[in-house]
Amino acid sequence: MPTLSSVFREEGARTRELFERAKRLALTGSWPEALATLGELEGRLEARRRRLEERVLPLFEIKAGSASELTRTLAQEHGRIEVALKAFGSCLRARGGDDLPACARELQRLLEEHEGRAGRLVFPLLDRLLSDTERRRLLVGGLA
Repeated sequence: MPTLSSVFREEGARTRELFERAKRLALTGSWPEALATLGELEGRLEARRRRLEERVLPLFEIKAGSASELTRTLAQEHGRIEVALKAFGSCLRARGGDDLPACARELQRLLEEHEGRAGRLVFPLLDRLLSDTERRRLLVGGLA
């Protein structure tokens, strides 16, 4: 059975691929394709956020023994990522402009920080604390 950490890394890689594709398409002026990819990225990030906040983080708090600053931080990061994603989307809909590189950098920075924090702290600990049955149940619904 795969670990939560490995599944989280794989899903993060797919999310990064979508983001990179949207940036690449924007840089080549392929605006309709960039916007379609943005839609996929928005859907993936929303699904990940929802599953993390509704399933993974509450389970982490139960297994860790209490609500933690880490889970609050991760939830707050979701809000900042959402704001940066909207800004990136606005830049794409405006067909680039001077703000596109800055919007892309900010979204990339937030995604990397968030993925790093969850990937280093939450998922490895859950891999150690969950039984195989609990891990299987969590994986059935997917992490991303």
